[in-house]
Amino acid sequence: MFYFIVIGGYSLLIFLVVAFLYKLRLNKLLISFIVLILILAPFWEQLWGKWLMLDFSRHNRPLQKIIRTVEKPGSVLWIDNVWPGFDEYARAWMVENYLDGVHLHTLGLNDGKGNIYVYRATPDDFSKSAKMRLAMDAAKKEYEEIWKKSGERSTKEVVQAREKYSDLEGPFLAQRKKEAIQRARDPEIYPFREPYISSCWEKFAYRIEWRPIALSGVGKKNIWCDEVTITDVGKNEEIAYNKRCLQYTPTLSVVSRGGLPFENGVTLGDIRAFEFSNDVVFEYSSYVKFSFPVNRSQLSRKRYYRDFSSWGHNTNKEGGTNNAE
Repeated sequence: MFYFIVIGGYSLLIFLVVAFLYKLRLNKLLISFIVLILILAPFWEQLWGKWLMLDFSRHNRPLQKIIRTVEKPGSVLWIDNVWPGFDEYARAWMVENYLDGVHLHTLGLNDGKGNIYVYRATPDDFSKSAKMRLAMDAAKKEYEEIWKKSGERSTKEVVQAREKYSDLEGPFLAQRKKEAIQRARDPEIYPFREPYISSCWEKFAYRIEWRPIALSGVGKKNIWCDEVTITDVGKNEEIAYNKRCLQYTPTLSVVSRGGLPFENGVTLGDIRAFEFSNDVVFEYSSYVKFSFPVNRSQLSRKRYYRDFSSWGHNTNKEGGTNNAE
């Protein structure tokens, strides 16, 4: 209803302006130019955001690049300087989904308050869920084969196979969560400052950093850009990166819907930046449940103006990503 009122009112305004201009007997070409400006005026933020992102992409191609992936990262340090940091719930979520003692035995997470929380695990810590997973994976494979053979989801055999898999998946996830919670209760906590910070990188095989990209005074009021980089610490080699830009919610959307900072704006790059690491060092974790908590109340223009200099999904591991057009 709101949009109908706005569109109707604005259309009436344009009609009155055109009538007034004709009454002044101005040149028709000039009147057409003024009408064009009036029609485009409500969309200037989207157009301006699109131009800023085209300019950004022109100087930052490709937006995403994966040089190589890692099957068993061993130890990973995850530094989040965007939200920033992992709170207690988020740290438990990371432990539950990634720390399995086999592919990943050490996980470091910053809390945004100057500390690094380090979690460690061995295969024995997840031995019960590991045994349950073997049975669950077998049931899943059987279900997929029956489904593929029948070509339909609703046949009796497919339904029974799916129920068998579901009956095993629930207890597995519950046991996995129980084991993860146990590991999350006893972290090692280190100060994230010198001199520890200089040697901190060397304690982990891989480092993931999510940080804002500084923009000019003009750009930072309209768009937010950040990047995720993944580094092989031992070789001092960047093995992957992902850059993205999000336009702040246009004024009309703020007026009509309020709240969210990046709604109905132009986007550039892989929007779900947090999941990028899954394609590089966490491919083994096929049971990640994306219920990662987001405190949307923190995502305000004012907050990002104060804290930082500034703020599609197409993946090509060889050629990178660039969907500016």
